[in-house]
Amino acid sequence: MAVRLVVRAPFAADASAELAFEFDQTRVLIGRGASADVRLPHAAVSESHAAMRLDGSIYSLVDEGSTNGTSVNGVRLVPGRAKALRSGDVIDVAGFLLTFHAGIATTLPTSSEQTAALARRLVREVLDPHGPASDPVRLVVVGGPQSGARVELPPPPARLLIGRAETCDLVLLDADCSREHVELVRDLDGTLARDLGSKNGARINGRPLRERRLRDRDELLIGQTVVVYEDPAEASIRALEGVPDAAVIRTAAESAGTAVSATESASATATVAESASASATESASATESASATEAASATATGSASASASAPVSPSGAAPVSASTNKSAEVASSASRSSTPGDVIGAEAPRDRRRSNRVSADIVIYVLAGLVLAASAVALFVLLRAG
Repeated sequence: MAVRLVVRAPFAADASAELAFEFDQTRVLIGRGASADVRLPHAAVSESHAAMRLDGSIYSLVDEGSTNGTSVNGVRLVPGRAKALRSGDVIDVAGFLLTFHAGIATTLPTSSEQTAALARRLVREVLDPHGPASDPVRLVVVGGPQSGARVELPPPPARLLIGRAETCDLVLLDADCSREHVELVRDLDGTLARDLGSKNGARINGRPLRERRLRDRDELLIGQTVVVYEDPAEASIRALEGVPDAAVIRTAAESAGTAVSATESASATATVAESASASATESASATESASATEAASATATGSASASASAPVSPSGAAPVSASTNKSAEVASSASRSSTPGDVIGAEAPRDRRRSNRVSADIVIYVLAGLVLAASAVALFVLLRAG
């Protein structure tokens, strides 16, 4: 059973136009290059963009490392990783939409000539319907008595004659030309040239002509007259060969999707930050409570130790050591660094515990000073009373 790919170009001038490719083969190459089975003539499409492969009874799609990527039903493929296809799947190749249909009965799969013809139709009818590529196919006489003459070929289906007879579509005033020398047949696959059994024969690009499909810039030698076949659409496609891939401009929907993703990411980050902040606050509160308890339990011991060892100043107050000043500066610095709006890192809880220990030391020194002052006053009273 064969498969069918229906191609649309929503970004093109004629967004509703559709072209169908049918294949009954194990591999179908999608790309811009001349070897592609589905040729998409646009610079955003890579030469070998993606490939469909038949694995058993199932077709799968693989991105061939394209510049702009490949998506199936809106999900971008990982290059080199196969994605199984089902009927109705929509493949996005740099803006071209290809609808996949499996299990199609066909007796005439798309040939290489038909692939080239469909690519020309894409350019002529869909991508550039009003530009130079849509100009009619034509014959231009470049050598012989009628050099400079031009004849536009009608769209298919059509049949044209070249010869000396006045009934021919291109009449050649050439004695070596037969009355009806060459026939051109126009169909959906392009233009077929056929020698009508002329006396002197005809040549195409230097080789004898019997029957052959014409390509852009082919030269027909009929008698002494040289006629060039020109197809602007094919010339446009050939101009794309070998050029670097163009980047796809993101659509509004894709940009909106990116914005939503960014918003969700920012929201998630904010939530995590809030959670971390809350955890840090709880940890700091617990640490402060523990530090306060430790300070209270150590007050008596600290007071006794201070009264036994600290010197008495004339003013009755305990001196503040240099280490105490340094501890106070550290505590002040820690307090300043935790202003609202600052980002609290992983080191913040540790800094707060250090600050709490410094605060506890200050409390102990102050209480010791008070005890010493009270002792000094009591001693002074006793001395005066005695």
